[in-house]
Amino acid sequence: MEYRQLLLYFLGFLLVGCSSEIKESTKTKKEQNRPNILFVMTDDHSRHAISAYGSEIIETPNIDYLAENGVLFSNCA
Repeated sequence: MEYRQLLLYFLGFLLVGCSSEIKESTKTKKEQNRPNILFVMTDDHSRHAISAYGSEIIETPNIDYLAENGVLFSNCA
């Protein structure tokens, strides 16, 4: 009798553990649908210091890549 009761408790805990794992995996799928937002904020230079805005003084290839594949604000002052 004790063996049966122990087996039932074990199966109950196993089912509860599996159901909570399923809930966690569905949460991660919802989080993946959120957009990726990168906000670049710098200090002590104008927009002319970034080559994405047409500057020829300094090259910023990584910021240029982000600007080409994302949103580049030209009038946000």
